[in-house]
Order: sequence, then structure tokens, then C-alpha cells
Amino acid sequence: MINAVVHFAAPYRLPDPAKLGEAVVLLDIGFCADLEGRSFETITEPFIDGLGDRLKLWIDHHTHDRHAEFSQDERFVLVPREQAPACPELVTPERVRWAGAVDTIVCHSDFDGIASAAKFLLEGREPYEGCDADARAIDSLVGTASAQGLRYAAALAIRHDEPMLRMVLMSLVEGSEPAPAAKAIDEAAKKFGARVERTRQAVAAGELIGAAWLVDGRQSKRKLDRTQALLMAQKRAPYGLFLGGDGRLSLATEMSTPVDLPDVFSTRGGMLNRITLPMNRLTEVLSFVERLG
Repeated sequence: MINAVVHFAAPYRLPDPAKLGEAVVLLDIGFCADLEGRSFETITEPFIDGLGDRLKLWIDHHTHDRHAEFSQDERFVLVPREQAPACPELVTPERVRWAGAVDTIVCHSDFDGIASAAKFLLEGREPYEGCDADARAIDSLVGTASAQGLRYAAALAIRHDEPMLRMVLMSLVEGSEPAPAAKAIDEAAKKFGARVERTRQAVAAGELIGAAWLVDGRQSKRKLDRTQALLMAQKRAPYGLFLGGDGRLSLATEMSTPVDLPDVFSTRGGMLNRITLPMNRLTEVLSFVERLG
């Protein structure tokens, strides 16, 4: 097993490269999209430059118009989601060996990213049989996830704090769970079930606007699940539109829909079939779905 320090991050929230090790791997971290004052130029590029030769490998399955610039750099394995619905399947024994000695891993703080980190630590071996398939089902709705994968994903949906992230990571790497970790994961997963039920009720109270089923969660007293709301809404209309109480809206459609939402809304990067924007762009989004309707 590889002995490396794991940091959890997001495309718009990267660690200080000066505080990372001498041999760094990035997993499931997309290049930052243009949104709310953030961009590739202000977030991703300074990070890459700051790492310099310490960056040994960057594996990702999102889309960004700056990917082409790195196509000749073997350290960057940047594969579109249509070809790789999840990131762990790109973490192969061959790529782990190619990276050489690694002391630091930076991964996305969701099931897909954590499973990728666990697989890298295990030298390219799946943490459990079917983990790659679970990541595809959870991250891109390709196939059906197992109860084991759904349990981890549900716990992470409720608790996104550092202790939970590390409990899930170590459960995957070790293949077993200490009693306190198992209890914490089970409790969080159970709470997710209640959140999904609240979300289902909010979706049922939604309305059709053009080609989208709109779910307004801005006045909800208890948190709803954005992803589940979008998925449920898409069963009622080609697009799901969720308005959150955090000042953001999300629009999503099935992966098979021939659309590039980052291009439509000029955000550069992210998922082609799902986008999150500040609420002040709601009029623009409603105009888009009304035209499609």
C-alpha cells in the first residue's frame, strides 16, 4: 500500500501548494469553471504553477476548454465524462506505477474522489469488488450502485466534515470499520433517507416551466438534497431546476441530452449536463428552459 497524505478539496477550493509534499497527485479535481469571481486563471493555473515539477499526475473526468493545452503533458489524464463516467476507473495499476513515489494525494471530497484516492493508495486495486461500478452509478447515474456504495454516498451527503471524509476513506482502504466509524456512517446514512423524503415532497409541489420541472427549496425550513431534487425533477420533465436557500440555482438534464450547459451559460468547465449558478441568473435560466418548452 502507498503511504501518502490525503487532502480533500474541490475545483474552486484547492490547498496551498507550498504546504503540500514533494510528489503530488490530483484525483477527480476538475479545472475551475468561471463562476462567482472564480476561474481557471485565478484558481487552477496558480495551483499548477505553484506545484511545478512536484505535480506527478492529475487524473480527472470533467470537461474544460483549457484541457487541450495539457494534451501533450503525460502527467495530465483528462478524460471527458462521456468516456469515463467516474474517476476511479481511470486510476489503474499502470498509472499508479507511472507516477512513481508519491507522498501527497489531493482528491475531490465526494464518493467518486475518495474512492479514487483509496484505489490509488491500494496501488490501483478496487477497495472492494464493484467499487468502480458504484462510483459510475453514484457520480454519473450509469448503472445501479450497491448497498455498500449507497451507504457511503448517503453518509457523505449528510456529513461533509473532515472526520467523516477520513472515516469513509479509511473504511475503503482498510476494508473494515471500527465500531465508532461504522456507527457514525450508519447514523449519517439514516438521516439522508429522511432528507430524501423531504426532497420528494418538495418535488411533488413543484411546477412545470417550459422544458423544466422547477423545485423551489428557498423557503424550506430543513435542508433538501439538491442532487436528488434534480434527479426526481427529471422524471417529470427533460430538465430539473432547483432553487436553493443558499442563493444558488442548479439546472440539470440526462447525460444523453445533446447540450453543453457550460457553453450555454458561459462558465467554461464542469459537467455538460448540470450547472450551478448564482440566483441572480434565474431570469436567464428560465428564458432558456421556456424556449425549449
